[in-house]
Amino acid sequence: MFSLELIKKNERIDLAVPIIQLTYMDDSMLVSASLDGLQHLLSIARDFYFINNITANFSKYELVCSLSNASLITFSLSSEFPTLVANVDFQLTPLKLSSSFRFLGVWFNLQGSPSFVVSQIKDIYRTFVQIVRFKKLTSSQLAYLHSAVILPKIHFRSQVIFILEATLTRAISSYYGLQKKLLSVSRTFPALAFSSSLFTKDTNPYTYLYQRLIFRLMAWVSLYTSGSLYSYWVAITFRTLQAALKWPSSLDNISDFSK
Repeated sequence: MFSLELIKKNERIDLAVPIIQLTYMDDSMLVSASLDGLQHLLSIARDFYFINNITANFSKYELVCSLSNASLITFSLSSEFPTLVANVDFQLTPLKLSSSFRFLGVWFNLQGSPSFVVSQIKDIYRTFVQIVRFKKLTSSQLAYLHSAVILPKIHFRSQVIFILEATLTRAISSYYGLQKKLLSVSRTFPALAFSSSLFTKDTNPYTYLYQRLIFRLMAWVSLYTSGSLYSYWVAITFRTLQAALKWPSSLDNISDFSK
């Protein structure tokens, strides 16, 4: 079990959370530290599909690999039921490190680049503006639709990445342009003012997204300090943040978060 006593003494211990698969309904992700291990998991999954009368389409598989020079890779799958399930070989080309991939509707990027998600956010706002621009809406009604419909959507898309405020503001410029038109203000009018009570009380997208990031962080802290079964996972997340943000020490070295 994870020991908080070691943390209090500033002693660093190696942590590991074994995860080999993530599955929801018919959407599965297999995780392995090696290609041989992944091939073994694929063989097990194939037997599982056979037992449960599920057909898997190998052409729809996507391979995400941390190797920068990975080329076409061949997988040879064997079976625990050789008389019923024939061995099969198939090939996959790993996605480029700069490419984004989707799991359960959320897009990930191994390099942590937000570019793809930012382009999606632009499309969401552009489509929204095209739909409502000729509707007879007040600025308050537009702000309501923005808060109730659009913000939850972009929050879901961007929940695993960090977007700079300036980048986000540029991405949603089409929406602010429509708000300025409804309010009959200059194009140079600061968009930040729309969240003021003097105007529409529109929700600032940047504030909305990062309030939720903070809420999630505090939930992790609660799990960590309570000695939850997820403490290992939270500690690994803290150390990943430390490496990414170049902090001098990890949050798992803090024994009292109330100070």
